[in-house]
Amino acid sequence: MDYVVKHLKALYRRKKKQKQLNIWDKVRKCKDASKFWSKVKKFSRGKRKMGLNISDSDWKTHFSNLLNGSDCKSTYLPPLGIEEFIFTGDEDLDADFSFAEFNNQIKRLKTKKAPGPDQLINEFLKGLTGDSRRRVLSWINKMWDERRWPDDWRDGTICPIYKAGDEKLPSNYRGITLLNGMYKIVTAMMARRISDWLEKNDKIKESQAGFGRGYSTRDHLFTLNSLIECRFREKKKLFALFLDFKVAFDSIDVIYGMTVVLKD
Repeated sequence: MDYVVKHLKALYRRKKKQKQLNIWDKVRKCKDASKFWSKVKKFSRGKRKMGLNISDSDWKTHFSNLLNGSDCKSTYLPPLGIEEFIFTGDEDLDADFSFAEFNNQIKRLKTKKAPGPDQLINEFLKGLTGDSRRRVLSWINKMWDERRWPDDWRDGTICPIYKAGDEKLPSNYRGITLLNGMYKIVTAMMARRISDWLEKNDKIKESQAGFGRGYSTRDHLFTLNSLIECRFREKKKLFALFLDFKVAFDSIDVIYGMTVVLKD
């Protein structure tokens, strides 16, 4: 009997090891990101739910202070309405959206993403026919010309993602906001236009790696690493200053930021 049990345990270990090797072999051969992570997750122990001891009122207070705080508000620029922000008098930025712009943005949509409050998934948008897309685009341009935003576009579902530290503190969570599908398409087309406009008008400096097409912050990491190696070989010192802005993306006043760029 002991021999049988010992044999079965050895067989189980071999089969388990072989299964893991097969999975890792599939992981190495994966060319699709979603399939890659689905394979990797088979080795995870599962995630423990975090933030259950934080009350709804504490979440509300935290994100209200974070997103509506006054630290980033300008003290010298007058208040701007959304209409003044969008319409600059520049044809490249103010023109109606073209069918090509709309189509290209739909192509860029990623699948298997959580929808916003409207429950409109990207797979549905990508499945729209040509005629349906033209109707939707016509509605978007009508809204654009009338300078009006649907009230529903102001809604978003904030999902707190734990970062590090005391899990009982809301400040140790990063808020990921799920937005309405059509809103994301329009703002993505706006962002694309702004990016093209910044490049066309030389608003992005050569030394800036972030948010520039064809550039990456990895370029700066490569440069820094090269400088360190060079100074190390020469037995000289290298002084570097790093500034880490707390919740920088959440505290930026986008309207005033764009105002400064346009007037620069």
